[in-house]
Amino acid sequence: VLQGYTISKAHDLDKKFAFKLVKGGARTYYLLAESEAEMNSWAKSLTIASERVESISPQNTVSSTASSSSSASSSSLMGSSAHNVSAPALSIRDPDCHGWLFKQGFHHKTWKRRYCVLKSACLYYYLDMTDQTAKGVMRMDGYTLKRQSAVPGKKYHFMADPPDKEMRPFYFYTTSELEFRRWFSKMEDSILSSKS
Repeated sequence: VLQGYTISKAHDLDKKFAFKLVKGGARTYYLLAESEAEMNSWAKSLTIASERVESISPQNTVSSTASSSSSASSSSLMGSSAHNVSAPALSIRDPDCHGWLFKQGFHHKTWKRRYCVLKSACLYYYLDMTDQTAKGVMRMDGYTLKRQSAVPGKKYHFMADPPDKEMRPFYFYTTSELEFRRWFSKMEDSILSSKS
């Protein structure tokens, strides 16, 4: 049930400790905790459970989080990615890349400018670089990056194509060729290094 889901805060519910599990083409689950600590604990536990489901699934030779031979390193990665959702943008140590990206929303297909921090094939996105908590996180293990033909007004457009059709694709654009090349190469490197 949890395979391929992304966990993020549920800002659309306007509840202080609400979070959701989202997967492209599947049902969205909304959950409400009584405190930030409880919410973070649930997010961490659900992320770990999702990783365990993926690693034991017989049809997955390579899961969306990591290959089965690296489950020990995946467990520590999942713990850190769940922890980092509640971390301020500027406190994530040694990011693979950070800065502004435009990201397309899943439900409304609108483009939003987000401050993003890439770390170990996880892209944390914030409304602003000074935010204390991420708006969400995208686990990109196993994804393939593809440059897209120009969308009107979005010349430097690319997508993260999922390894499984049940998983959500992610769409981005930058405002310059230099920023496009920087994000594209750093995401590719981060995704590749997460496999080893």
